[in-house]
Amino acid sequence: MNTEFFKQPRILDGGMGQELLARGMEPNGTLWRANALLQEKYHQLLLDTHLDFIKSGAEIIVTTTFTTRRLRLRDNGVENKFEYLNTKAGEIAKKAKDLNPHVLVAGGLPPQYLTYEEDRKNFYEQAKLLNPYIDFFYFDVLSSVREFKLAIEAIESFHKPYLIGAHISEGVKLPSGEKISEIISSIKHKNLLGLILSCVSPENYALN
Repeated sequence: MNTEFFKQPRILDGGMGQELLARGMEPNGTLWRANALLQEKYHQLLLDTHLDFIKSGAEIIVTTTFTTRRLRLRDNGVENKFEYLNTKAGEIAKKAKDLNPHVLVAGGLPPQYLTYEEDRKNFYEQAKLLNPYIDFFYFDVLSSVREFKLAIEAIESFHKPYLIGAHISEGVKLPSGEKISEIISSIKHKNLLGLILSCVSPENYALN
């Protein structure tokens, strides 16, 4: 894709988990939006929600993979569904794109929160499953330079650009205590599309 894409303002989709609940999806433990992938009866609902975000102006949709990381699935007793859930998320997002070719699909890679080597491995395994269906990777609500480095190393072999979604819990620093600028200055970037703030308040956004 054109790495100049984010040189102008772009619109991403909205909060998928809350929207699915508002549309009638029943909660299931802490699977949140992953429940729409786990249960086939919600697949059409998930597709329709992707499509409605697009109708509302979204130029980018993010795969429904924030809660399909191994740790969250393990906590809910469905880690054996890891490959199925991530693949299905890619398939449904790609189907929405096929109906709207102008839209881009971002492969959402959330924090892994395991050990150093496990994080790298799990970033890679999730990215590998999403890769056939997406235009670029999106590091969704990561909280430290270390996490971004691991994620970037994990996707290197796929030769796709990435968008960084940095989380600021409060003030002007990452939860790790590092400055946002360190994400740029301390990492050698090759395919960076841009850096956005993820899951922050409007006030916190303005401050940063």
